[in-house]
Amino acid sequence: MARWLVLWLVLPFLRADVSGVVRDAQDQPIAGVLVRVQTTAEPVVTTDGQGAFTLPVTGTGLVTLGFAKPYDLQDAVQYLTRTVTVNNGTTSLEVILEAIPKAINAGYFPIRAASPNGCGDCHDLQMGEWSLSRHAGTAENTWVQDVFAAYSADHPGETGFCATCHAPNADVAAPGTFFLDELDMIDDFFDRASAKEGVNCSACHQMDHVNEFVDGLHLVGNATMRFPADGIAGTHEYVWGPLADVDYAFMKAVYQPQFAESRFCASCHEYSNPKTGVPAQTTYSEWLASTYGDPEHPDYRTCQDCHMPRSDESGRLCDPPTGFGNGPDRPAGSHASHQIEATTAQGLRDAVDVAVAVGGKDGHLSVRVSVTNGAAGHAMPTGISLRNMILRVSAEGDGGAILAQVSGSVVPFYGSDDDGLDDDGDWAGLPGKGYAKVLADENGDMPVLFIEAHEVAEDTRLAAGTTDVTAYGFSLATSADPCALDAERVRVILTWRRAWRALVENMGWTTDNRGNPWEITLFDETVIVDPGLVAAGIWQGATVPPAWDRDGDGRLTVLDVMAVTACSQTD
Repeated sequence: MARWLVLWLVLPFLRADVSGVVRDAQDQPIAGVLVRVQTTAEPVVTTDGQGAFTLPVTGTGLVTLGFAKPYDLQDAVQYLTRTVTVNNGTTSLEVILEAIPKAINAGYFPIRAASPNGCGDCHDLQMGEWSLSRHAGTAENTWVQDVFAAYSADHPGETGFCATCHAPNADVAAPGTFFLDELDMIDDFFDRASAKEGVNCSACHQMDHVNEFVDGLHLVGNATMRFPADGIAGTHEYVWGPLADVDYAFMKAVYQPQFAESRFCASCHEYSNPKTGVPAQTTYSEWLASTYGDPEHPDYRTCQDCHMPRSDESGRLCDPPTGFGNGPDRPAGSHASHQIEATTAQGLRDAVDVAVAVGGKDGHLSVRVSVTNGAAGHAMPTGISLRNMILRVSAEGDGGAILAQVSGSVVPFYGSDDDGLDDDGDWAGLPGKGYAKVLADENGDMPVLFIEAHEVAEDTRLAAGTTDVTAYGFSLATSADPCALDAERVRVILTWRRAWRALVENMGWTTDNRGNPWEITLFDETVIVDPGLVAAGIWQGATVPPAWDRDGDGRLTVLDVMAVTACSQTD
């Protein structure tokens, strides 16, 4: 009886409600404000039409609550997030949210990421991750600079819209008008070096909205940046982000749910040629068409889920070495990696699966190759149209003789450079296939840059979750007796290239702008072919699609077809 009495007395203090009302500076109630305990996801309540709320809170003593009105560009007024620390069980709490100034600081230039006097002063963890990403240095990317120089030589007076995504902070005043070769003219003082950092912190976190016109090219028609004019706080303090419970004396945080949505990334990763409307980069729509883009499907993942994975450790988001401004300790899953990995060798290899099966009939060696985009939530390859994948298939017969191709596709023209020489790495015309989106200009010349495109000449890329199967035939006429042949060899190689081979050769590139190989081998396997199996018409392979593998051992052998080889029968 005593124990139940103690519980009856204690339980009210272990769980209580905090209630109150949220208003603006004019004492008007604000509806639709999210209220939660800071650093937690649940429970969340929303203020009603009178600005009132009641939040159930577990625990005793002081509790810090977060208040945020989701940012909506269509609202007459938008508000900063705020936190308030109160005693559990507090009622009649009054919270005032500060409105974002409507006035715009026309002379503002976004601040840089690097310390000192940059975002990294307080966000050193994120700064370190970002510095390893491909977003860092996009403005001074040597490949981009070389391509712009070549384009500019043929199209004087045109920006090519390169800076719009590669140097957005330089292009922000008049989107689409900044010339990428003018970066060196930018004054490094007063934080203008921000433009040279490429897609840095402010380039994303001072972007306040991405509209539904995903074919628009970033700030030219798809996104906006907002620089509030504030006589007390600096414009650089106004930032947008995915957290609804941020409050810091030297940062004016705004909760923008779009930061957790794929459409936010579409701002730069989905666009068409502004002049001709030809689709250039279509990563977002590729994602939408996949199971990854279906919220009802178990595979559903946003761009951020894959490319900005959550940390499995707790920690602070604001924890500078200097010791001031430390943020609250947040649980695992609160921090998203800002390294934004994409075209790493391992990531690309993980995205595709290749299976090979070999057989023979009537003096021919037959090869079937399946290439599956099984892990990427978009096409392979995706992104800029310069990227391509090349599949090569070759066969050797008796004594190492190269077997002649008698059927099947060949590597298209973009597998080689355009100097007319048969150099190592020139693969056009060899047995195989290309996977790419090829853009053509008004004269039919291809491949061209997106800004020169008048049509999509072909698009053979692998959509998410799809498999492409190709078949190749090679002549076995080197011997009248298949059983007398040495073992044939079939080699299959799949290579990812960051750009067209001709462009790489013409630009004199040997590595990408970060010193990494410009091409990556995703698959390279040799199948040793038993001539007896070929003679019997039995398929075999090192790796095979499940439908071809009857005994489930990952190989096609005699057991799969319940037969013996013709050669073994004659022994």
